[in-house]
Amino acid sequence: MNRDPALAPETALLLRCARGAPDVTAISELAGQKIDWSTFLQLAETHGLSSLCCRRLEQADSVPVDARERLRGSLRIDAERNLFLTGELFRVLDQFRERGVDALTFKGPVLGWWLYGHPGLRRCSDVDVLVDAGAVDRAIGALTEIGYTAEMCRQGKPKIVPSTGQISLFRNAPPAEVDLHWDLAPRAMGLSLNARSLLPRSMAVIVGGRPVLTFGVEDQFLLCAFHGGKHGWKSLGWLADFAALIETRAPDWPRLLAEARRKQLSRALFVGLHLAHDLLGTPLPAAIRNPMKRDSAAASVAAETRAFLVRGTAPRALFPRELRYELGLTEGWGRKAAFCWRKITEPSPEDSEMSKSARPFRLMRKYAYRLAGLQ
Repeated sequence: MNRDPALAPETALLLRCARGAPDVTAISELAGQKIDWSTFLQLAETHGLSSLCCRRLEQADSVPVDARERLRGSLRIDAERNLFLTGELFRVLDQFRERGVDALTFKGPVLGWWLYGHPGLRRCSDVDVLVDAGAVDRAIGALTEIGYTAEMCRQGKPKIVPSTGQISLFRNAPPAEVDLHWDLAPRAMGLSLNARSLLPRSMAVIVGGRPVLTFGVEDQFLLCAFHGGKHGWKSLGWLADFAALIETRAPDWPRLLAEARRKQLSRALFVGLHLAHDLLGTPLPAAIRNPMKRDSAAASVAAETRAFLVRGTAPRALFPRELRYELGLTEGWGRKAAFCWRKITEPSPEDSEMSKSARPFRLMRKYAYRLAGLQ
């Protein structure tokens, strides 16, 4: 647990609440200190942890009535939303089954039910499903039949940008979003995190009383760590999920390390483990600490991330934070060079919509801006 004496009490309390296996006594003691509850509630909301904090603070007598009611209100809203999304997930999976589309579902309400045993303790905004690249058109057709639409390109077809690995489909009434994935990593990173590699290792978990397929335990660890790292761990809610995995769904650690090496995700895993241990006090077995110590780059990235999460500070840099994280998680100088080349040259959605005569000039300007760190 981070014991920095300069740590604001509101941040310290939030970190305690985010731990996978909470220390109720420590939480009650912290809540009894001089807490600015308005600041704490804002922090919890910013990181998507209001509902989890509501549950973790149930036995803390010192929480003011108005703060407790606001937390309970957030829990009710999140529970209602996630129950709705659970129903949407079932509709999507049933529709895919009729179309013969094999799918894995992840994040969203699946983690809420599986990790926390309650539909409201993990804030969700959409449904995520992973299908084979060859089944994307059938999956889009299946979603269209139940009222979802995708952004269309000028040719009247769904706007699919291969380099992103996903497309979002929306429905207006009632409002819902499905993120349809065929690859979980940006193409520039050169990773193979697709249905072909993940479906054979999937497992069934109970969501709302019904079994659904999701990633196996070791893959859950790697993909939670990768997702948080890819986005610079800007939300403590993602770290809370990762900590809950460690403390409630312990993996086969040697197998996890082997899979991380095979998938080239060791650094992403180590950064997540550093953060869970140093910020939330999540215990780690000795078998995992030695490999972590050997990756000094992971420790450096984690140290920068800790400062960002607890103080909101980040070093000034030429390139955007998430771009630097994607590069930092890419292992090996050869793969880093390939990442930079792909990042510079891959077309964006805007490029694909331009006329062929104008596209070269647009690309020249864009690449010049990218190289200068202005885009």
